[in-house]
Amino acid sequence: MTRDLDSGIAGLKRRASWAEIGIWLFIAASLVFVVSGIVAAATGLVSGSTLETVFSLGAVATFALFVACVVLISMWIHRAHANLFAGGYDGLEYTPGWSVGWFFVPFANLVKPFHAMVELWERSLGSTDHSLLRAWWGCFLVGGVLENVGTRMVDQPGAMAFGLSLMATGTALRTVSAWLVLTIIRQVTEAQNGMVGIGSTFD
Repeated sequence: MTRDLDSGIAGLKRRASWAEIGIWLFIAASLVFVVSGIVAAATGLVSGSTLETVFSLGAVATFALFVACVVLISMWIHRAHANLFAGGYDGLEYTPGWSVGWFFVPFANLVKPFHAMVELWERSLGSTDHSLLRAWWGCFLVGGVLENVGTRMVDQPGAMAFGLSLMATGTALRTVSAWLVLTIIRQVTEAQNGMVGIGSTFD
């Protein structure tokens, strides 16, 4: 194991720890938002009520922590892909920069980030079982669509309850995707910690 890979794996562990903290905080805030959204859909969202305050604070906290998680998880993804290069893996399609960059390219961000994570998963764990990755990506995409549609419907006359229900469902799916990506982070980090002599896997 090279010195670069040694320091890269140490850095990956630190970034995994920070990402885990951010993800758990996001999950906590999301649960508050989901529960208050479900109650609001059932009973109505009265202006100035305690429920509206809880719902609004949950929405702000969820969004802020989502942004924080995007940064922290992106840093982890970049480091994990960089470790593949430092470990001498051949035939890698995704660079550390583009493994993160594809998340921000319209339309391509529907498929390319998933493919980059598949490469990271296969090379790190030596596994072609992508069921965990598919569950994570499916929950992330569908959750995002439902959140966006629900947000637009909330302000439409007569559609507030349905819009709130869609928002709560979408956030619930994003919460599941957060727990799944936490599982992915843990497994890849653990696998890379023992990444000696398997660089030729899938070459």
